[in-house]
Amino acid sequence: MSAATRSGLLFGIFAFFSNLGLGILLAFCTPLCGIVWGIGAGIAAVAWSDESRGPVSPARDGAIAGAIAGIGALLGVVIGMFVLFALLGGQQAATQAADDLYDQFGLDMPMAEINSSLQWFSVSVVACCLGLLNVAILAGAGALSATIYGSGRAENPASDGA
Repeated sequence: MSAATRSGLLFGIFAFFSNLGLGILLAFCTPLCGIVWGIGAGIAAVAWSDESRGPVSPARDGAIAGAIAGIGALLGVVIGMFVLFALLGGQQAATQAADDLYDQFGLDMPMAEINSSLQWFSVSVVACCLGLLNVAILAGAGALSATIYGSGRAENPASDGA
């Protein structure tokens, strides 16, 4: 197993559980958490790489590690938002918010006409969009951090510490 894969799987587990919690509590903060896990995945991919296998591209390895970790983040935020919506009263809160919005604008649409499947569809779309944004952020942060760490490592190979 390559260093990028190992790093991506390890940080994917971290990203899964952190985004699961954030998906339940405050889903829109998950991209900020993704930056941290992406940086870690990129640095670990370069630090764990075996240079005897030939020349490596730190940016590519970091992006692969970040994208793999991003898949864990995507799963975490989707499951977390579904748990929030299904078990913790998210559907009632969404219904109440929509009712308040209709009252504020003076619309005559009764809440009975709002279908709960539309709310579930909306939660699914938002969760998938946040998850895909996380994948992109983790891959980008992984590539950038791996490039920066790899360039410093190439300049001073004696201080590798591994």
